Amino acid sequence: MIDITQKTIADELADDEILSKAAMSSRLGLLTEAARLTAGDRNKDYGSPVENHRHIAEIFNAITGIQISARNVAMLHVATKLARMKTSPLKSDSYVDAMAYLGIAYECEEAEK
Repeated sequence: MIDITQKTIADELADDEILSKAAMSSRLGLLTEAARLTAGDRNKDYGSPVENHRHIAEIFNAITGIQISARNVAMLHVATKLARMKTSPLKSDSYVDAMAYLGIAYECEEAEK
């Protein structure tokens, strides 16, 4: 996973006149936070997101008898965040987490290929 900081993104894009200051502070701030969360302490605490989601899928499969993949687990987490956004549309944490889970879903799919 790429380790990227908000300062790095801001520095890289500072000269791009297409991006407004508001867009950088919101969209890129949320994306940066998602990257920071999935590449930082959580990796140390829980291991690789792909392996963690594979483990969650194994537990789910054992409990339900239904077979889902690690990518499916990440997409279910996205669904949870979408449901929370309906109730609390201005809670940025749900957006950050959804972005992070979408990235993890991509990594899980990529790992299966």
